[in-house]
Amino acid sequence: MALAAGHLVFWDRYVDSAYAYRGAERALGRSDLNPAIVRALNAPFVRPDLVVYIDIMVDVSSERGRNGQLQEAYDVPFLEEVRRQYDSLAKAECYCRIDGSGTCSQVADAVAAVVRSAFPDLFPCLLSSRT
Repeated sequence: MALAAGHLVFWDRYVDSAYAYRGAERALGRSDLNPAIVRALNAPFVRPDLVVYIDIMVDVSSERGRNGQLQEAYDVPFLEEVRRQYDSLAKAECYCRIDGSGTCSQVADAVAAVVRSAFPDLFPCLLSSRT
């Protein structure tokens, strides 16, 4: 509904996470689900105008999770393979890659800059104040 009304919509992970996580399961021998089935199941979904990929090393992400007292549901080899799967998608789909190793503020600023640049018509007051 929001998309149809022309609003900017942000999604966390979306369809590509299905590709990355199912691809990792298959690569590690934890599933024999055919990738064509995953693609067919996700084919009806709208492709985004912009994909921002926040790339972060598994050890950095894990350390941040431990510091925040979060328990990761997946083991390190699986997460490393998920990262490789996202990397492959990022190359094929022309993602905008953001280095996730910075502070939360740095990453948020980088994402905001990419979104403002990709959709300048939605942020005219921000752009005019910078010129």
